[in-house]
Amino acid sequence: MNDKHLIKSLRYFIIFIIFSIILLGIIFVNEKIPWILGALFGSANAFILFLDLKRTIEFAVEMDVKKAESYAFSKYMFRFIITGVIIYASIKIQYLNVISTLLGLTSIKMAILLRSVVLRRKGDD
Repeated sequence: MNDKHLIKSLRYFIIFIIFSIILLGIIFVNEKIPWILGALFGSANAFILFLDLKRTIEFAVEMDVKKAESYAFSKYMFRFIITGVIIYASIKIQYLNVISTLLGLTSIKMAILLRSVVLRRKGDD
């Protein structure tokens, strides 16, 4: 499966997960706007971090082993710190819901897992 087909396929699962997170908040949470903003904030940052991971892998493959290890580790620490800053910001900023931000941050992972489950059930993967 090529990258374009994978990204197109994954896009629908990501949108489904984000809408599911938002819908959960609309149904079960009293303060809907902070929930929605937190989910969007977390999801947007998850997408940016995912693109950074993709770029890191593309660059690391072209490097020698030692340089690739240190480069990948430094980029991992960068993403780890950024995730911490995002969580801290969602705790401090009152119009963001922390739980929906955390769910948004995991939206890409949930979409990848959901896609794998669906394709396995269909027998395509």
